[in-house]
Amino acid sequence: MNVTIIGSGAIGMLLSYYFVEKGQTITLVVRRDEQLKQLQNEGLQITRYDQTHHNVKVKTMTFDHFMSSNALIDLAVIAVKAYDWPTVDKSLQKRMSTIKSILFLQNGMEHISYLSQYTCSEVAVGVVEHGAKRLNDFTVVHTGASAIKWGYVKYGEQKIMRTILEEIASLHFEEVSNWYEALMRKTVVNVCINPLTALFQVENGELLANEHLTTIMKHLFDEVVEVFELIDHFKVWSYVTNICERTKYNQSSMYVDLQQGRKSEIEAIVGSVQRMGKEKGINTPYLNMMFDAIKAMEWQKGVR
Repeated sequence: MNVTIIGSGAIGMLLSYYFVEKGQTITLVVRRDEQLKQLQNEGLQITRYDQTHHNVKVKTMTFDHFMSSNALIDLAVIAVKAYDWPTVDKSLQKRMSTIKSILFLQNGMEHISYLSQYTCSEVAVGVVEHGAKRLNDFTVVHTGASAIKWGYVKYGEQKIMRTILEEIASLHFEEVSNWYEALMRKTVVNVCINPLTALFQVENGELLANEHLTTIMKHLFDEVVEVFELIDHFKVWSYVTNICERTKYNQSSMYVDLQQGRKSEIEAIVGSVQRMGKEKGINTPYLNMMFDAIKAMEWQKGVR
């Protein structure tokens, strides 16, 4: 099977390592020539959650090369940041005839409206619950092992994607029947954890250790579950706090992005919930404050 992973951040590199480990033929698509050369020269290096170090050779290509290629792809995994989604979407449409199945792993909810446009045999959505941190262009740390929950939006008779993902046991791909609910729950987690840890520059566990941060997190939680009209509040809150506990030594992706002077995914994570709330006539003062606070941090760091 030929697998192409588009996006060479922490999640893209994490996936690439475990796919190669299981003998899959994969291509990692990168945006910058500098990263391409680093991966070719150094290999893909990983520190696993058991603290062992590994190095594998990964076939790489630039995004421009990917767009000009006509190679057949059994599975394309889209692991780019949410704000890069529009560019990738336009490009993928041009390659539909060569792709059999696509798995989207974006944060937020905004990419859902595009899914019906994809004409390949299989389309699926997933949420990543593993912890991963990119140290440089060729090194990733698997900071916490968990699962990747995914579900079919549409599928054909062969179900190629299921066959491929079932082989990658180390990443614990868990197929769910209600992918939309899984995506909503992950968005609740991201809304509660990412902006707070970025704003106060703390690891995830501090949101439970500091009662004042826990209070703010609960206010954010109350607003997002009202917007999503979730009824099992206790179960979802337990899900959020369990992830905080399991990843207590992790730095959220938003924290790391702002720390390194990169644009955050605040638009896709919090902004999408704000817009849904506005459409439903629901006030979201804590979400509004958190959105503006993160945008102010971006402005301070010169990220526009």
